[in-house]
Amino acid sequence: PLAPLRAACAGLVLLELDALPPFAERLLTARERARNEELGDKRGKSFVGARAALKLLAGSLYPKAAAAPADTIETVWPDGTHPTVELAGLPDGLHSFAAAHDERFVVAVAGDRSVGVDCEPVTGRALRGARMFASDDEQKRIGDCGLDPQEAALLVWTIKEAAAKALDVPLATAWRSVEVTRIGADTSDVRLLERTVTARHARIDDHVFTVLVLTGE
Repeated sequence: PLAPLRAACAGLVLLELDALPPFAERLLTARERARNEELGDKRGKSFVGARAALKLLAGSLYPKAAAAPADTIETVWPDGTHPTVELAGLPDGLHSFAAAHDERFVVAVAGDRSVGVDCEPVTGRALRGARMFASDDEQKRIGDCGLDPQEAALLVWTIKEAAAKALDVPLATAWRSVEVTRIGADTSDVRLLERTVTARHARIDDHVFTVLVLTGE
């Protein structure tokens, strides 16, 4: 189901959180362990899942990472939040990385250009809160695009989440500065940084996945 997203990225890894083994924390670096200790059990499980996905993704992209012990691959910047992949001997700047999770899945993507990703379960929450993150024009498109309004609102939400990661800006900034000009089931058009890019969507069961790559950089 994620093949269209995978085709738009340099790489993609999807994991189910309930499939993580109990010893998964052993793959963490010292920096990652310090960050994980600040989180509760639920957030910590998602954090560990995202680290596992990023390390698997690194291994699929770089032979040196594939051969390295997982606990030597760094996946967070010193600020403890931004995803990255660092390992002694790897070339710098080859790929941009992003990760996202919901209560079931964690997904990590890499792009040759800045990339963002989000995954969310389909609920009515995005539609109920659309006035917070969608412009008046976007709210009209949610009602007029021909999709179920709950799903259409969720697509706009996931686009702005993915855009915030690709642009490396706070989510509230993306709410204001990113405009979804067309909402589609498989692709949507997004206006940002004075250009239009394509967001790609896919579904597994009742979960939506969106990837956005900053083409034209």
